[in-house]
Amino acid sequence: MTTWYHRKLTKLNYNQSVFNDIVEYAKTTKWLEGYDRNGVLWNVNELNLSTTDFPILEEIFEAVNFEFKKRRFYLSSVPAGGLPNHIDHQKWGNLGFPLVGDFKSTPQYYYDPFNHPVEQFVLDSPVLFNTRMLHGVPRNKDDSSPRWILMLEVYDWIDNVFKKVDNDTFWTDTNNFKWIK
Repeated sequence: MTTWYHRKLTKLNYNQSVFNDIVEYAKTTKWLEGYDRNGVLWNVNELNLSTTDFPILEEIFEAVNFEFKKRRFYLSSVPAGGLPNHIDHQKWGNLGFPLVGDFKSTPQYYYDPFNHPVEQFVLDSPVLFNTRMLHGVPRNKDDSSPRWILMLEVYDWIDNVFKKVDNDTFWTDTNNFKWIK
Protein backbone atom coordinates (compact mmCIF):
# COMPACT_ATOMS: atom_id res chain seq x y z
CA MET A 1 0.00 0.00 0.00
CA THR A 2 1.00 3.63 -0.44
CA THR A 3 1.77 6.33 2.12
CA TRP A 4 -0.45 9.18 0.98
CA TYR A 5 -1.99 9.77 4.36
CA HIS A 6 0.77 9.21 6.91
CA ARG A 7 4.49 9.48 7.55
CA LYS A 8 6.32 7.28 10.03
CA LEU A 9 8.96 9.26 11.89
CA THR A 10 11.56 6.51 11.89
CA LYS A 11 14.36 9.12 11.95
CA LEU A 12 13.22 10.41 15.35
CA ASN A 13 15.47 8.92 18.00
CA TYR A 14 14.49 8.99 21.69
CA ASN A 15 14.26 6.77 24.75
CA GLN A 16 10.70 5.56 25.38
CA SER A 17 11.26 6.04 29.14
CA VAL A 18 10.84 9.83 28.70
CA PHE A 19 7.10 9.09 28.76
CA ASN A 20 7.08 6.96 31.95
CA ASP A 21 5.57 9.75 34.10
CA ILE A 22 2.73 10.17 31.62
CA VAL A 23 2.00 6.43 31.55
CA GLU A 24 2.00 6.22 35.36
CA TYR A 25 -0.31 9.24 35.56
CA ALA A 26 -2.67 7.66 33.02
CA LYS A 27 -2.94 4.48 35.08
CA THR A 28 -4.37 6.35 38.06
CA THR A 29 -6.42 9.11 36.43
CA LYS A 30 -10.00 9.08 35.18
CA TRP A 31 -10.16 9.32 31.39
CA LEU A 32 -12.88 11.22 29.54
CA GLU A 33 -15.27 9.41 27.24
CA GLY A 34 -15.07 10.62 23.67
CA TYR A 35 -17.96 12.38 21.96
CA ASP A 36 -18.39 13.39 18.34
CA ARG A 37 -19.31 16.91 17.17
CA ASN A 38 -23.01 16.17 17.74
CA GLY A 39 -22.59 15.00 21.32
CA VAL A 40 -22.92 11.31 20.48
CA LEU A 41 -20.79 8.95 22.60
CA TRP A 42 -17.82 7.70 20.59
CA ASN A 43 -15.73 4.56 21.16
CA VAL A 44 -12.57 6.38 22.24
CA ASN A 45 -11.29 7.67 25.57
CA GLU A 46 -9.07 10.70 26.01
CA LEU A 47 -6.89 12.10 28.75
CA ASN A 48 -5.83 15.73 28.38
CA LEU A 49 -2.23 16.48 29.31
CA SER A 50 -0.59 19.75 30.33
CA THR A 51 2.87 20.93 29.29
CA THR A 52 3.12 22.40 32.80
CA ASP A 53 2.63 18.99 34.42
CA PHE A 54 4.76 17.14 31.87
CA PRO A 55 7.70 19.26 30.61
CA ILE A 56 8.62 16.58 28.06
CA LEU A 57 5.54 17.72 26.12
CA GLU A 58 6.88 21.27 25.92
CA GLU A 59 10.09 19.82 24.51
CA ILE A 60 8.09 18.10 21.74
CA PHE A 61 6.06 21.24 21.09
CA GLU A 62 9.20 23.35 20.65
CA ALA A 63 10.81 20.74 18.37
CA VAL A 64 8.07 20.41 15.73
CA ASN A 65 8.18 22.70 12.71
CA PHE A 66 4.51 23.57 12.27
CA GLU A 67 3.33 26.89 10.93
CA PHE A 68 0.26 26.90 13.19
CA LYS A 69 0.80 25.51 16.66
CA LYS A 70 -1.66 24.78 19.41
CA ARG A 71 -0.67 23.10 22.68
CA ARG A 72 -3.19 20.28 22.69
CA PHE A 73 -1.62 17.09 23.96
CA TYR A 74 -3.73 14.15 25.03
CA LEU A 75 -3.66 10.39 25.35
CA SER A 76 -6.01 8.51 23.08
CA SER A 77 -7.26 5.05 24.02
CA VAL A 78 -9.17 2.84 21.60
CA PRO A 79 -11.30 0.40 23.64
CA ALA A 80 -12.40 -3.10 22.66
CA GLY A 81 -14.35 -3.10 19.41
CA GLY A 82 -12.19 -0.44 17.79
CA LEU A 83 -12.68 3.09 16.55
CA PRO A 84 -15.27 3.35 13.73
CA ASN A 85 -14.36 4.94 10.42
CA HIS A 86 -14.55 8.72 10.71
CA ILE A 87 -13.12 12.07 9.63
CA ASP A 88 -11.84 14.66 12.15
CA HIS A 89 -13.13 18.03 10.99
CA GLN A 90 -11.51 20.31 13.61
CA LYS A 91 -7.86 19.62 12.67
CA TRP A 92 -5.69 18.45 9.76
CA GLY A 93 -3.75 15.70 11.50
CA ASN A 94 -2.12 14.20 14.56
CA LEU A 95 1.41 13.52 15.64
CA GLY A 96 1.19 10.26 17.55
CA PHE A 97 3.67 8.48 19.82
CA PRO A 98 2.81 4.86 20.69
CA LEU A 99 3.00 4.38 24.47
CA VAL A 100 1.18 1.24 25.62
CA GLY A 101 -0.44 -1.57 23.67
CA ASP A 102 -0.25 -4.24 21.01
CA PHE A 103 -0.17 -1.97 17.98
CA LYS A 104 0.71 -4.77 15.55
CA SER A 105 -2.74 -6.33 15.95
CA THR A 106 -4.53 -2.94 15.79
CA PRO A 107 -3.31 -1.06 12.69
CA GLN A 108 -4.89 2.17 11.57
CA TYR A 109 -6.65 2.06 8.19
CA TYR A 110 -7.62 4.69 5.63
CA TYR A 111 -10.65 4.13 3.42
CA ASP A 112 -12.04 5.50 0.18
CA PRO A 113 -15.62 6.87 0.13
CA PHE A 114 -16.92 3.32 -0.42
CA ASN A 115 -15.18 1.94 2.70
CA HIS A 116 -12.50 0.09 0.72
CA PRO A 117 -9.12 0.14 2.51
CA VAL A 118 -6.55 2.23 0.61
CA GLU A 119 -3.75 2.53 3.18
CA GLN A 120 -2.78 1.22 6.59
CA PHE A 121 0.02 1.53 9.11
CA VAL A 122 1.13 -0.05 12.36
CA LEU A 123 2.01 2.43 15.06
CA ASP A 124 5.44 0.98 15.84
CA SER A 125 7.15 4.39 15.77
CA PRO A 126 5.95 7.98 16.07
CA VAL A 127 3.74 8.82 13.12
CA LEU A 128 2.25 11.92 11.56
CA PHE A 129 -1.14 11.19 10.03
CA ASN A 130 -3.92 12.90 8.13
CA THR A 131 -7.19 13.05 10.07
CA ARG A 132 -9.23 14.68 7.28
CA MET A 133 -9.41 11.41 5.37
CA LEU A 134 -11.73 8.57 6.35
CA HIS A 135 -9.84 6.46 8.92
CA GLY A 136 -10.48 3.97 11.69
CA VAL A 137 -8.91 1.36 13.98
CA PRO A 138 -10.55 -2.08 13.88
CA ARG A 139 -10.09 -4.00 17.11
CA ASN A 140 -11.32 -7.33 18.42
CA LYS A 141 -14.38 -6.76 20.61
CA ASP A 142 -12.92 -9.06 23.28
CA ASP A 143 -9.53 -7.26 23.46
CA SER A 144 -9.70 -4.91 26.44
CA SER A 145 -5.94 -4.45 26.87
CA PRO A 146 -4.68 -0.84 26.86
CA ARG A 147 -3.91 0.90 23.54
CA TRP A 148 -2.58 4.35 24.43
CA ILE A 149 -1.16 6.90 22.02
CA LEU A 150 0.23 10.31 22.95
CA MET A 151 -1.25 12.83 20.49
CA LEU A 152 -0.41 16.37 19.45
CA GLU A 153 -3.01 17.92 17.18
CA VAL A 154 -1.81 19.36 13.86
CA TYR A 155 -3.48 22.47 12.42
CA ASP A 156 -1.22 22.94 9.37
CA TRP A 157 -2.11 21.73 5.90
CA ILE A 158 -0.92 18.14 6.36
CA ASP A 159 0.71 17.80 2.93
CA ASN A 160 3.01 20.72 3.81
CA VAL A 161 3.99 18.99 7.03
CA PHE A 162 4.60 15.72 5.14
CA LYS A 163 7.00 17.62 2.86
CA LYS A 164 8.92 18.83 5.91
CA VAL A 165 9.23 15.22 7.11
CA ASP A 166 10.38 14.09 3.65
CA ASN A 167 12.92 16.96 3.49
CA ASP A 168 14.25 16.52 7.06
CA THR A 169 13.01 19.97 8.14
CA PHE A 170 10.19 18.76 10.40
CA TRP A 171 12.10 18.48 13.69
CA THR A 172 14.60 20.58 15.63
CA ASP A 173 16.74 18.46 17.94
CA THR A 174 16.19 18.77 21.68
CA ASN A 175 17.79 17.30 24.75
CA ASN A 176 15.72 14.07 24.57
CA PHE A 177 14.74 13.86 20.88
CA LYS A 178 17.14 13.72 17.93
CA TRP A 179 16.30 13.64 14.22
CA ILE A 180 18.79 11.33 12.49
CA LYS A 181 19.54 12.63 8.98
